[in-house]
Amino acid sequence: MTTFNLKNQNRKSLFFRYIIGGLVLVPSEEHSTIVSTKSGKIRGKINDVLGVKVNTFLGIPYGKEPTGRLRFRRTHPVRPWTNTFDATRLPPACIQSEYTQRLFPVKILNWQISEDCLYMNIWSPVTNETSLPVMVWIHGGMFTIGSVGVDEYDGSVLASFGNVVVVSIQYRLGLFGFLDLENDEIPGNMGLYDQAMALKWINENIANFGGDPNLVTLFGQSAGGISIGMHMMAPQTKDLFKRVILQSGSPMLLNQVFTRGQKTAEAFVRKIDCFPEGTDIYDSLEMVVRCIDNTKLKKINDAQQAMVTNNPVPFLPTIPSEYIESFPTEDNENITFNQKEFLIGFNRDEGSLILHLSYPKNYTRTTVPTINTLEEARDTIIRMAVDGGFPETQAKSMASVLLNGNETDTPENWARKIGAVFGDIMFICPTARFADKFSALNSTVYMPQSSVWGKWMGVTHHDELNFVFGVPLRYPNMFDGEDINFSKRLMKTWTHFARTGSVSPIDYHNDWPPYDFSKPYMDLNTKNAYIGHRYHEETCNLYNALIEYFSR
Repeated sequence: MTTFNLKNQNRKSLFFRYIIGGLVLVPSEEHSTIVSTKSGKIRGKINDVLGVKVNTFLGIPYGKEPTGRLRFRRTHPVRPWTNTFDATRLPPACIQSEYTQRLFPVKILNWQISEDCLYMNIWSPVTNETSLPVMVWIHGGMFTIGSVGVDEYDGSVLASFGNVVVVSIQYRLGLFGFLDLENDEIPGNMGLYDQAMALKWINENIANFGGDPNLVTLFGQSAGGISIGMHMMAPQTKDLFKRVILQSGSPMLLNQVFTRGQKTAEAFVRKIDCFPEGTDIYDSLEMVVRCIDNTKLKKINDAQQAMVTNNPVPFLPTIPSEYIESFPTEDNENITFNQKEFLIGFNRDEGSLILHLSYPKNYTRTTVPTINTLEEARDTIIRMAVDGGFPETQAKSMASVLLNGNETDTPENWARKIGAVFGDIMFICPTARFADKFSALNSTVYMPQSSVWGKWMGVTHHDELNFVFGVPLRYPNMFDGEDINFSKRLMKTWTHFARTGSVSPIDYHNDWPPYDFSKPYMDLNTKNAYIGHRYHEETCNLYNALIEYFSR
Protein backbone atom coordinates (compact mmCIF):
# COMPACT_ATOMS: atom_id res chain seq x y z
CA MET A 1 0.00 0.00 0.00
CA THR A 2 1.40 3.38 -1.01
CA THR A 3 0.40 6.21 1.31
CA PHE A 4 1.06 9.92 0.97
CA ASN A 5 0.63 12.70 3.53
CA LEU A 6 -0.91 15.97 2.36
CA LYS A 7 -0.88 17.78 5.68
CA ASN A 8 -0.46 21.52 5.19
CA GLN A 9 0.12 23.54 8.35
CA ASN A 10 -0.96 26.78 6.65
CA ARG A 11 -4.46 25.63 5.70
CA LYS A 12 -7.30 27.89 6.77
CA SER A 13 -10.92 26.85 6.93
CA LEU A 14 -14.29 27.74 8.33
CA PHE A 15 -13.59 25.18 11.04
CA PHE A 16 -10.62 27.17 12.31
CA ARG A 17 -12.70 30.33 12.43
CA TYR A 18 -15.29 28.54 14.56
CA ILE A 19 -12.89 26.88 16.96
CA ILE A 20 -10.77 29.84 18.07
CA GLY A 21 -11.58 30.87 21.61
CA GLY A 22 -14.32 28.32 22.23
CA LEU A 23 -14.98 24.97 23.82
CA VAL A 24 -15.55 21.87 21.75
CA LEU A 25 -18.15 19.26 22.65
CA VAL A 26 -16.19 16.01 22.21
CA PRO A 27 -18.19 12.76 22.32
CA SER A 28 -17.09 10.72 25.32
CA GLU A 29 -15.72 7.27 24.50
CA GLU A 30 -16.90 4.45 26.74
CA HIS A 31 -16.05 0.97 25.46
CA SER A 32 -15.89 -1.15 22.34
CA THR A 33 -18.52 -3.11 20.45
CA ILE A 34 -18.22 -5.97 17.96
CA VAL A 35 -20.53 -6.64 15.00
CA SER A 36 -20.52 -9.70 12.74
CA THR A 37 -20.82 -9.18 8.97
CA LYS A 38 -20.50 -11.36 5.87
CA SER A 39 -16.96 -10.00 5.53
CA GLY A 40 -15.98 -10.81 9.11
CA LYS A 41 -16.21 -9.40 12.63
CA ILE A 42 -15.72 -5.65 13.13
CA ARG A 43 -14.74 -3.83 16.31
CA GLY A 44 -15.94 -0.27 16.87
CA LYS A 45 -16.36 2.19 19.72
CA ILE A 46 -19.38 3.26 21.72
CA ASN A 47 -19.51 7.03 22.27
CA ASP A 48 -21.94 9.22 24.18
CA VAL A 49 -23.34 11.80 21.74
CA LEU A 50 -25.89 14.32 23.05
CA GLY A 51 -26.84 11.86 25.78
CA VAL A 52 -27.34 8.98 23.35
CA LYS A 53 -24.95 6.04 23.03
CA VAL A 54 -23.76 5.71 19.43
CA ASN A 55 -21.81 2.81 17.93
CA THR A 56 -18.99 4.25 15.82
CA PHE A 57 -17.15 2.22 13.17
CA LEU A 58 -14.40 3.97 11.21
CA GLY A 59 -12.67 2.66 8.10
CA ILE A 60 -14.62 -0.50 7.26
CA PRO A 61 -13.32 -1.94 3.96
CA TYR A 62 -15.96 -2.75 1.34
CA GLY A 63 -13.82 -3.29 -1.78
CA LYS A 64 -10.57 -4.98 -2.65
CA GLU A 65 -7.76 -2.43 -2.77
CA PRO A 66 -7.59 -1.12 -6.38
CA THR A 67 -3.83 -1.36 -6.79
CA GLY A 68 -1.52 -2.96 -9.34
CA ARG A 69 -3.54 -4.60 -12.11
CA LEU A 70 -6.78 -3.52 -10.41
CA ARG A 71 -5.90 0.16 -10.83
CA PHE A 72 -8.43 1.83 -13.19
CA ARG A 73 -10.54 -1.37 -13.19
CA ARG A 74 -14.07 -2.07 -11.96
CA THR A 75 -14.41 -2.62 -8.22
CA HIS A 76 -13.88 -6.09 -6.73
CA PRO A 77 -15.59 -7.06 -3.44
CA VAL A 78 -13.45 -7.03 -0.33
CA ARG A 79 -11.89 -10.34 0.68
CA PRO A 80 -13.37 -11.70 3.94
CA TRP A 81 -11.10 -11.61 6.99
CA THR A 82 -10.74 -14.11 9.83
CA ASN A 83 -9.56 -11.91 12.71
CA THR A 84 -11.71 -9.13 14.15
CA PHE A 85 -11.20 -6.00 12.06
CA ASP A 86 -10.30 -2.89 14.08
CA ALA A 87 -12.61 -0.10 12.87
CA THR A 88 -11.59 2.57 15.37
CA ARG A 89 -9.41 4.82 13.18
CA LEU A 90 -10.15 6.92 10.13
CA PRO A 91 -8.88 5.40 6.87
CA PRO A 92 -6.60 7.18 4.41
CA ALA A 93 -8.40 9.21 1.76
CA CYS A 94 -8.28 8.30 -1.91
CA ILE A 95 -5.43 9.89 -3.88
CA GLN A 96 -6.28 13.50 -4.71
CA SER A 97 -4.85 16.91 -5.48
CA GLU A 98 -3.31 18.99 -2.71
CA TYR A 99 -3.74 22.05 -4.95
CA THR A 100 -7.52 21.65 -5.04
CA GLN A 101 -7.69 20.66 -1.36
CA ARG A 102 -6.20 24.02 -0.36
CA LEU A 103 -9.13 25.86 -1.94
CA PHE A 104 -11.87 24.10 0.04
CA PRO A 105 -13.01 25.38 3.46
CA VAL A 106 -13.04 22.05 5.29
CA LYS A 107 -11.15 20.48 8.16
CA ILE A 108 -9.47 17.18 7.24
CA LEU A 109 -8.94 14.86 10.22
CA ASN A 110 -6.67 12.38 8.41
CA TRP A 111 -4.26 13.79 5.85
CA GLN A 112 -3.00 10.44 4.59
CA ILE A 113 -3.95 9.45 1.03
CA SER A 114 -3.61 6.06 -0.60
CA GLU A 115 -4.80 3.92 -3.49
CA ASP A 116 -6.07 1.53 -0.81
CA CYS A 117 -9.03 3.73 0.09
CA LEU A 118 -12.32 1.85 -0.42
CA TYR A 119 -13.67 2.27 3.10
CA MET A 120 -16.79 3.48 4.89
CA ASN A 121 -17.75 4.83 8.32
CA ILE A 122 -20.93 3.79 10.15
CA TRP A 123 -22.69 5.45 13.11
CA SER A 124 -25.65 3.65 14.67
CA PRO A 125 -27.56 4.53 17.84
CA VAL A 126 -27.52 1.92 20.59
CA THR A 127 -31.21 1.05 20.71
CA ASN A 128 -33.62 -1.86 21.00
CA GLU A 129 -34.98 -0.99 17.56
CA THR A 130 -33.67 -3.30 14.85
CA SER A 131 -34.80 -1.62 11.63
CA LEU A 132 -33.73 2.01 11.73
CA PRO A 133 -33.69 4.15 8.56
CA VAL A 134 -30.26 4.20 6.90
CA MET A 135 -28.76 7.39 5.46
CA VAL A 136 -25.76 6.89 3.15
CA TRP A 137 -23.63 9.99 2.57
CA ILE A 138 -21.75 10.39 -0.74
CA HIS A 139 -19.36 13.33 -0.46
CA GLY A 140 -18.80 15.99 -3.08
CA GLY A 141 -15.60 17.67 -4.20
CA MET A 142 -15.80 17.92 -8.01
CA PHE A 143 -15.03 14.18 -8.29
CA THR A 144 -11.48 15.32 -7.49
CA ILE A 145 -11.22 15.65 -3.69
CA GLY A 146 -12.97 14.54 -0.52
CA SER A 147 -13.02 11.75 2.07
CA VAL A 148 -14.90 10.33 5.04
CA GLY A 149 -12.28 12.05 7.21
CA VAL A 150 -13.75 15.54 6.76
CA ASP A 151 -14.81 16.84 10.17
CA GLU A 152 -18.10 18.21 8.83
CA TYR A 153 -19.09 14.70 7.68
CA ASP A 154 -19.00 13.19 11.16
CA GLY A 155 -22.36 11.41 11.27
CA SER A 156 -22.57 10.92 15.03
CA VAL A 157 -24.85 13.89 15.79
CA LEU A 158 -27.18 13.13 12.87
CA ALA A 159 -27.44 9.49 14.01
CA SER A 160 -28.05 10.51 17.63
CA PHE A 161 -30.48 13.35 16.96
CA GLY A 162 -32.48 11.63 14.22
CA ASN A 163 -32.32 8.02 15.49
CA VAL A 164 -30.99 6.78 12.16
CA VAL A 165 -27.99 4.78 10.97
CA VAL A 166 -25.56 7.04 9.09
CA VAL A 167 -23.00 5.68 6.63
CA SER A 168 -20.35 7.67 4.73
CA ILE A 169 -18.39 6.12 1.88
CA GLN A 170 -15.18 6.84 0.00
CA TYR A 171 -14.68 6.25 -3.71
CA ARG A 172 -11.82 6.69 -6.16
CA LEU A 173 -11.36 10.26 -7.33
CA GLY A 174 -9.95 12.16 -10.28
CA LEU A 175 -7.82 10.17 -12.66
CA PHE A 176 -8.04 6.99 -10.53
CA GLY A 177 -11.84 7.10 -10.45
CA PHE A 178 -12.75 8.45 -13.87
CA LEU A 179 -10.06 7.79 -16.49
CA ASP A 180 -12.02 6.43 -19.47
CA LEU A 181 -10.47 4.58 -22.41
CA GLU A 182 -13.89 3.30 -23.53
CA ASN A 183 -12.85 -0.35 -23.39
CA ASP A 184 -13.31 -3.29 -21.06
CA GLU A 185 -9.85 -2.86 -19.50
CA ILE A 186 -10.29 0.77 -18.41
CA PRO A 187 -14.05 1.39 -18.75
CA GLY A 188 -14.31 4.72 -16.91
CA ASN A 189 -16.66 5.59 -14.05
CA MET A 190 -14.65 3.47 -11.60
CA GLY A 191 -15.72 5.85 -8.83
CA LEU A 192 -19.37 5.04 -9.58
CA TYR A 193 -18.58 1.31 -9.53
CA ASP A 194 -16.96 1.88 -6.11
CA GLN A 195 -20.12 3.53 -4.83
CA ALA A 196 -22.24 0.70 -6.21
CA MET A 197 -20.03 -1.88 -4.45
CA ALA A 198 -20.39 0.08 -1.19
CA LEU A 199 -24.18 0.11 -1.57
CA LYS A 200 -24.17 -3.65 -2.16
CA TRP A 201 -22.08 -4.18 1.02
CA ILE A 202 -24.48 -1.97 2.96
CA ASN A 203 -27.48 -3.88 1.60
CA GLU A 204 -25.99 -7.21 2.72
CA ASN A 205 -24.71 -6.13 6.14
CA ILE A 206 -26.46 -3.04 7.51
CA ALA A 207 -29.09 -5.07 9.39
CA ASN A 208 -26.31 -6.20 11.73
CA PHE A 209 -25.78 -2.52 12.64
CA GLY A 210 -29.48 -2.00 13.40
CA GLY A 211 -30.37 -0.60 9.98
CA ASP A 212 -33.16 -1.56 7.60
CA PRO A 213 -31.71 -2.54 4.18
CA ASN A 214 -35.09 -1.76 2.63
CA LEU A 215 -35.14 1.78 4.03
CA VAL A 216 -31.94 3.27 2.63
CA THR A 217 -31.78 6.95 1.67
CA LEU A 218 -28.82 8.25 -0.31
CA PHE A 219 -27.84 11.85 0.38
CA GLY A 220 -25.01 13.74 -1.21
CA GLN A 221 -23.80 17.19 -2.16
CA SER A 222 -22.35 18.48 -5.44
CA ALA A 223 -20.48 15.56 -7.05
CA GLY A 224 -22.18 13.33 -4.49
CA GLY A 225 -25.58 14.58 -5.62
CA ILE A 226 -24.65 14.08 -9.27
CA SER A 227 -23.52 10.54 -8.44
CA ILE A 228 -26.82 9.78 -6.73
CA GLY A 229 -28.73 11.09 -9.74
CA MET A 230 -26.78 8.66 -11.89
CA HIS A 231 -27.50 5.76 -9.52
CA MET A 232 -31.19 6.63 -9.84
CA MET A 233 -30.93 5.74 -13.53
CA ALA A 234 -28.42 2.87 -13.36
CA PRO A 235 -29.78 -0.71 -13.38
CA GLN A 236 -26.91 -1.91 -11.13
CA THR A 237 -28.13 0.03 -8.10
CA LYS A 238 -31.85 0.57 -8.61
CA ASP A 239 -32.83 -1.95 -5.92
CA LEU A 240 -30.24 -0.87 -3.33
CA PHE A 241 -31.94 2.29 -2.01
CA LYS A 242 -35.41 3.75 -1.60
CA ARG A 243 -35.12 7.55 -1.32
CA VAL A 244 -32.65 10.24 -2.29
CA ILE A 245 -31.59 13.71 -1.16
CA LEU A 246 -29.60 15.68 -3.74
CA GLN A 247 -27.89 18.81 -2.40
CA SER A 248 -26.54 21.18 -5.07
CA GLY A 249 -25.92 18.43 -7.59
CA SER A 250 -27.80 17.13 -10.61
CA PRO A 251 -26.81 14.81 -13.48
CA MET A 252 -28.62 17.20 -15.82
CA LEU A 253 -25.51 19.33 -15.93
CA LEU A 254 -24.34 20.23 -19.42
CA ASN A 255 -24.01 17.24 -21.74
CA GLN A 256 -20.61 18.63 -22.77
CA VAL A 257 -19.29 18.08 -19.25
CA PHE A 258 -19.89 14.32 -19.31
CA THR A 259 -18.72 13.64 -22.88
CA ARG A 260 -15.16 14.94 -22.79
CA GLY A 261 -13.59 11.78 -21.37
CA GLN A 262 -11.77 10.94 -24.60
CA LYS A 263 -10.04 14.32 -24.79
CA THR A 264 -8.98 14.13 -21.13
CA ALA A 265 -7.75 10.54 -21.48
CA GLU A 266 -5.60 11.48 -24.46
CA ALA A 267 -4.06 14.37 -22.52
CA PHE A 268 -3.20 12.07 -19.60
CA VAL A 269 -1.73 9.31 -21.78
CA ARG A 270 0.51 11.86 -23.47
CA LYS A 271 1.72 13.18 -20.10
CA ILE A 272 2.92 9.74 -19.02
CA ASP A 273 4.51 9.06 -22.44
CA CYS A 274 2.13 6.25 -23.39
CA PHE A 275 0.70 7.93 -26.48
CA PRO A 276 3.31 8.56 -29.19
CA GLU A 277 2.66 11.58 -31.38
CA GLY A 278 1.02 10.78 -34.69
CA THR A 279 -0.87 7.73 -33.41
CA ASP A 280 -4.55 7.25 -32.58
CA ILE A 281 -5.12 6.18 -29.00
CA TYR A 282 -8.05 3.99 -29.98
CA ASP A 283 -6.05 2.24 -32.71
CA SER A 284 -3.39 1.31 -30.16
CA LEU A 285 -5.48 0.58 -27.06
CA GLU A 286 -3.76 -2.67 -26.13
CA MET A 287 -0.36 -0.97 -26.21
CA VAL A 288 -1.66 2.06 -24.29
CA VAL A 289 -3.25 -0.06 -21.54
CA ARG A 290 -0.07 -2.12 -21.16
CA CYS A 291 1.98 1.08 -20.90
CA ILE A 292 -0.37 2.55 -18.27
CA ASP A 293 -0.21 -0.67 -16.24
CA ASN A 294 3.59 -0.52 -16.24
CA THR A 295 3.80 3.17 -15.28
CA LYS A 296 4.91 3.96 -11.72
CA LEU A 297 2.31 5.41 -9.35
CA LYS A 298 4.36 8.58 -8.75
CA LYS A 299 4.46 9.39 -12.46
CA ILE A 300 0.71 8.84 -12.74
CA ASN A 301 0.02 11.04 -9.73
CA ASP A 302 2.39 13.76 -10.97
CA ALA A 303 0.49 13.82 -14.27
CA GLN A 304 -2.80 14.21 -12.41
CA GLN A 305 -1.42 17.05 -10.26
CA ALA A 306 -0.27 18.90 -13.39
CA MET A 307 -3.65 18.48 -15.08
CA VAL A 308 -5.59 19.61 -11.99
CA THR A 309 -3.47 22.76 -11.68
CA ASN A 310 -4.57 23.83 -15.17
CA ASN A 311 -8.17 22.63 -14.79
CA PRO A 312 -9.54 21.82 -11.30
CA VAL A 313 -11.99 19.24 -12.71
CA PRO A 314 -10.33 17.32 -15.55
CA PHE A 315 -11.78 13.88 -14.74
CA LEU A 316 -15.53 13.30 -14.52
CA PRO A 317 -18.09 10.55 -15.06
CA THR A 318 -18.76 9.84 -18.71
CA ILE A 319 -22.13 9.35 -20.40
CA PRO A 320 -23.07 7.30 -22.33
CA SER A 321 -21.12 4.41 -20.86
CA GLU A 322 -21.48 0.86 -19.65
CA TYR A 323 -22.61 2.20 -16.26
CA ILE A 324 -25.29 4.57 -17.54
CA GLU A 325 -26.42 4.36 -21.13
CA SER A 326 -28.20 7.65 -21.81
CA PHE A 327 -28.48 11.24 -20.67
CA PRO A 328 -31.43 12.12 -18.44
CA THR A 329 -32.18 14.88 -20.95
CA GLU A 330 -33.41 12.26 -23.39
CA ASP A 331 -36.92 10.80 -23.56
CA ASN A 332 -38.38 9.59 -20.27
CA GLU A 333 -38.87 6.09 -21.71
CA ASN A 334 -35.10 5.67 -21.91
CA ILE A 335 -34.56 6.27 -18.20
CA THR A 336 -34.50 3.47 -15.65
CA PHE A 337 -36.03 4.96 -12.52
CA ASN A 338 -37.16 3.02 -9.47
CA GLN A 339 -37.30 5.60 -6.67
CA LYS A 340 -40.54 7.22 -5.52
CA GLU A 341 -39.56 10.17 -3.32
CA PHE A 342 -36.68 12.57 -3.47
CA LEU A 343 -35.59 15.83 -1.96
CA ILE A 344 -33.53 18.03 -4.26
CA GLY A 345 -32.31 21.55 -3.60
CA PHE A 346 -29.59 24.17 -3.75
CA ASN A 347 -28.14 27.20 -1.99
CA ARG A 348 -28.93 30.76 -2.97
CA ASP A 349 -25.42 31.82 -4.03
CA GLU A 350 -23.95 28.61 -5.47
CA GLY A 351 -21.73 30.32 -8.05
CA SER A 352 -19.60 32.48 -5.78
CA LEU A 353 -17.59 29.45 -4.66
CA ILE A 354 -17.04 28.52 -8.32
CA LEU A 355 -15.50 31.96 -8.88
CA HIS A 356 -13.30 31.40 -5.84
CA LEU A 357 -12.17 27.95 -7.01
CA SER A 358 -11.55 29.10 -10.58
CA TYR A 359 -9.70 32.30 -9.65
CA PRO A 360 -8.63 31.97 -5.98
CA LYS A 361 -6.27 34.97 -6.09
CA ASN A 362 -8.93 37.34 -7.41
CA TYR A 363 -11.93 35.93 -5.55
CA THR A 364 -11.04 35.09 -1.96
CA ARG A 365 -13.62 34.04 0.61
CA THR A 366 -13.38 37.38 2.40
CA THR A 367 -12.53 40.06 -0.19
CA VAL A 368 -15.40 41.60 -2.13
CA PRO A 369 -14.34 41.11 -5.77
CA THR A 370 -14.64 43.62 -8.57
CA ILE A 371 -14.59 43.38 -12.35
CA ASN A 372 -13.68 46.74 -13.79
CA THR A 373 -14.79 46.53 -17.41
CA LEU A 374 -17.38 44.81 -19.55
CA GLU A 375 -14.55 43.21 -21.51
CA GLU A 376 -13.13 41.70 -18.32
CA ALA A 377 -16.56 40.33 -17.44
CA ARG A 378 -16.90 38.86 -20.92
CA ASP A 379 -13.45 37.22 -20.77
CA THR A 380 -14.24 35.70 -17.37
CA ILE A 381 -17.43 34.07 -18.64
CA ILE A 382 -15.66 32.77 -21.75
CA ARG A 383 -12.81 31.21 -19.75
CA MET A 384 -15.15 29.54 -17.28
CA ALA A 385 -17.48 28.30 -20.05
CA VAL A 386 -14.57 26.77 -21.96
CA ASP A 387 -13.35 25.07 -18.76
CA GLY A 388 -16.92 23.78 -18.35
CA GLY A 389 -16.85 22.01 -21.70
CA PHE A 390 -18.14 24.59 -24.20
CA PRO A 391 -16.24 25.21 -27.46
CA GLU A 392 -14.76 28.72 -27.49
CA THR A 393 -17.05 30.00 -30.26
CA GLN A 394 -20.11 28.95 -28.29
CA ALA A 395 -18.67 30.41 -25.09
CA LYS A 396 -18.23 33.78 -26.80
CA SER A 397 -21.81 33.75 -28.05
CA MET A 398 -23.05 32.81 -24.59
CA ALA A 399 -21.10 35.67 -22.97
CA SER A 400 -22.60 38.17 -25.41
CA VAL A 401 -26.14 37.01 -24.65
CA LEU A 402 -25.70 36.86 -20.88
CA LEU A 403 -24.09 40.30 -20.60
CA ASN A 404 -26.51 42.04 -22.94
CA GLY A 405 -28.02 45.01 -21.11
CA ASN A 406 -25.37 45.07 -18.37
CA GLU A 407 -22.95 47.43 -20.11
CA THR A 408 -23.27 50.14 -17.44
CA ASP A 409 -23.18 47.88 -14.37
CA THR A 410 -20.88 48.56 -11.43
CA PRO A 411 -17.69 46.48 -10.95
CA GLU A 412 -19.10 44.75 -7.86
CA ASN A 413 -22.37 43.91 -9.60
CA TRP A 414 -20.54 42.41 -12.58
CA ALA A 415 -18.67 40.06 -10.24
CA ARG A 416 -21.84 39.02 -8.42
CA LYS A 417 -23.73 38.51 -11.68
CA ILE A 418 -20.99 36.30 -13.07
CA GLY A 419 -21.16 34.23 -9.88
CA ALA A 420 -24.93 34.00 -10.34
CA VAL A 421 -24.50 32.98 -13.99
CA PHE A 422 -22.37 29.97 -13.12
CA GLY A 423 -24.40 29.09 -10.05
CA ASP A 424 -27.46 28.92 -12.27
CA ILE A 425 -25.76 27.04 -15.11
CA MET A 426 -23.96 24.46 -12.96
CA PHE A 427 -26.33 23.92 -10.03
CA ILE A 428 -29.65 25.74 -9.83
CA CYS A 429 -31.00 25.22 -13.36
CA PRO A 430 -29.85 21.57 -13.66
CA THR A 431 -31.51 20.94 -10.29
CA ALA A 432 -34.77 22.45 -11.51
CA ARG A 433 -34.61 20.46 -14.76
CA PHE A 434 -34.06 17.24 -12.83
CA ALA A 435 -37.02 18.01 -10.56
CA ASP A 436 -39.15 18.78 -13.63
CA LYS A 437 -38.13 15.51 -15.27
CA PHE A 438 -38.96 13.22 -12.38
CA SER A 439 -42.03 15.00 -11.08
CA ALA A 440 -43.40 14.37 -14.59
CA LEU A 441 -42.89 10.64 -13.89
CA ASN A 442 -45.32 10.90 -10.95
CA SER A 443 -42.48 10.80 -8.44
CA THR A 444 -42.87 12.70 -5.17
CA VAL A 445 -40.35 15.55 -5.22
CA TYR A 446 -39.62 18.26 -2.64
CA MET A 447 -37.34 21.23 -3.33
CA PRO A 448 -35.54 23.22 -0.59
CA GLN A 449 -33.39 26.31 -1.06
CA SER A 450 -30.98 27.46 1.66
CA SER A 451 -30.33 31.13 2.44
CA VAL A 452 -28.63 31.09 5.82
CA TRP A 453 -25.42 33.07 6.12
CA GLY A 454 -22.28 34.34 4.43
CA LYS A 455 -20.40 37.52 3.48
CA TRP A 456 -19.94 38.62 -0.14
CA MET A 457 -20.07 34.96 -1.17
CA GLY A 458 -23.52 34.67 0.37
CA VAL A 459 -24.93 31.20 0.98
CA THR A 460 -22.61 29.48 -1.40
CA HIS A 461 -21.89 25.94 -2.51
CA HIS A 462 -21.26 23.61 0.47
CA ASP A 463 -22.42 26.03 3.20
CA GLU A 464 -25.44 23.97 4.28
CA LEU A 465 -23.39 20.93 5.29
CA ASN A 466 -22.50 22.24 8.75
CA PHE A 467 -26.21 22.33 9.55
CA VAL A 468 -27.14 19.00 7.92
CA PHE A 469 -24.54 17.16 10.04
CA GLY A 470 -25.22 19.05 13.26
CA VAL A 471 -21.86 20.80 13.53
CA PRO A 472 -23.38 23.60 15.69
CA LEU A 473 -24.42 20.96 18.24
CA ARG A 474 -20.88 19.55 18.39
CA TYR A 475 -19.35 23.03 18.76
CA PRO A 476 -22.10 24.92 20.62
CA ASN A 477 -19.84 27.76 21.77
CA MET A 478 -18.91 28.67 18.19
CA PHE A 479 -22.48 29.15 16.93
CA ASP A 480 -25.39 31.22 18.15
CA GLY A 481 -28.79 29.91 19.17
CA GLU A 482 -30.34 30.57 15.76
CA ASP A 483 -27.70 28.44 14.05
CA ILE A 484 -28.19 25.60 16.54
CA ASN A 485 -31.97 25.66 16.13
CA PHE A 486 -31.67 25.82 12.35
CA SER A 487 -29.36 22.81 12.37
CA LYS A 488 -31.86 20.88 14.49
CA ARG A 489 -34.64 21.78 12.08
CA LEU A 490 -32.62 20.73 9.05
CA MET A 491 -31.60 17.41 10.63
CA LYS A 492 -35.22 16.81 11.60
CA THR A 493 -36.29 17.43 8.01
CA TRP A 494 -33.65 15.16 6.47
CA THR A 495 -34.18 12.27 8.91
CA HIS A 496 -37.99 12.53 8.81
CA PHE A 497 -37.81 12.33 5.03
CA ALA A 498 -35.52 9.29 5.25
CA ARG A 499 -37.99 7.63 7.62
CA THR A 500 -41.28 8.48 5.86
CA GLY A 501 -40.63 9.97 2.41
CA SER A 502 -42.34 13.17 3.54
CA VAL A 503 -41.08 16.52 4.86
CA SER A 504 -44.20 17.27 6.91
CA PRO A 505 -44.97 17.97 9.65
CA ILE A 506 -41.82 20.01 10.27
CA ASP A 507 -41.62 23.34 12.14
CA TYR A 508 -41.62 25.65 9.12
CA HIS A 509 -44.97 27.38 9.83
CA ASN A 510 -46.07 26.50 6.28
CA ASP A 511 -47.04 23.22 4.67
CA TRP A 512 -44.32 22.18 2.27
CA PRO A 513 -46.01 21.19 -1.01
CA PRO A 514 -44.54 18.54 -3.30
CA TYR A 515 -42.93 19.83 -6.48
CA ASP A 516 -45.32 20.05 -9.45
CA PHE A 517 -46.08 22.22 -12.48
CA SER A 518 -46.18 25.34 -10.27
CA LYS A 519 -42.57 24.59 -9.21
CA PRO A 520 -42.84 25.33 -5.47
CA TYR A 521 -39.78 25.39 -3.24
CA MET A 522 -39.21 26.00 0.47
CA ASP A 523 -36.70 28.70 1.39
CA LEU A 524 -34.93 27.43 4.50
CA ASN A 525 -33.33 30.02 6.77
CA THR A 526 -32.82 30.82 10.44
CA LYS A 527 -35.80 33.19 10.59
CA ASN A 528 -39.06 32.30 8.88
CA ALA A 529 -39.03 29.70 6.13
CA TYR A 530 -41.39 30.50 3.29
CA ILE A 531 -42.82 28.97 0.13
CA GLY A 532 -41.71 30.37 -3.23
CA HIS A 533 -42.44 29.38 -6.80
CA ARG A 534 -40.51 29.13 -10.08
CA TYR A 535 -37.07 30.00 -8.70
CA HIS A 536 -34.99 31.70 -11.43
CA GLU A 537 -37.38 30.24 -14.01
CA GLU A 538 -36.91 32.99 -16.59
CA THR A 539 -33.13 32.80 -16.32
CA CYS A 540 -33.15 29.00 -16.50
CA ASN A 541 -35.37 29.07 -19.58
CA LEU A 542 -32.78 31.31 -21.26
CA TYR A 543 -29.90 29.01 -20.27
CA ASN A 544 -31.79 25.91 -21.37
CA ALA A 545 -32.52 27.50 -24.74
CA LEU A 546 -28.85 28.45 -25.15
CA ILE A 547 -27.69 24.97 -24.20
CA GLU A 548 -30.16 23.35 -26.60
CA TYR A 549 -29.08 25.69 -29.40
CA PHE A 550 -25.36 25.18 -28.81
CA SER A 551 -25.76 21.40 -28.52
CA ARG A 552 -27.07 21.04 -32.07
